[in-house]
Amino acid sequence: MKNAFLISALLLLIACEREQVQLKPFANTKWTLTAIQNTSTNSIIYYPETLTKESIVFVDSISTLHGTGVCNGCGGTYTMDSVTVKIKILGCTQISCKGDEWEDYLFGNLDSTYKYKIDFNQLTFYSKGTYNLIFYANN
Repeated sequence: MKNAFLISALLLLIACEREQVQLKPFANTKWTLTAIQNTSTNSIIYYPETLTKESIVFVDSISTLHGTGVCNGCGGTYTMDSVTVKIKILGCTQISCKGDEWEDYLFGNLDSTYKYKIDFNQLTFYSKGTYNLIFYANN
């Protein structure tokens, strides 16, 4: 009987904590790149701690996106529904710097994105390119 009470209390505690975590909205949230996943091998490469963080924000009112790379910025447009997304990068600045290969991973694979999934504060873009992109929400 004592064990059943402890298990019930633990389940209630977990349920209460779970309710406090909210699903982040796709648009108007700053998403920071945390990892890339090779689409052929499914291996994951985590974003280097030594580099400036890369992020994207999708503005819902005008269907545009703003991306900040290691040393460049990009802009584009997007369309989406509950599962699919189509992203078009319209332009980027062209500054070369240490770590700019991560900008290639980010901006080079956004154009190939066909599907997305949001799991609380994590956003995954599935790409027809070389890498899926994994982000976390900042705000």
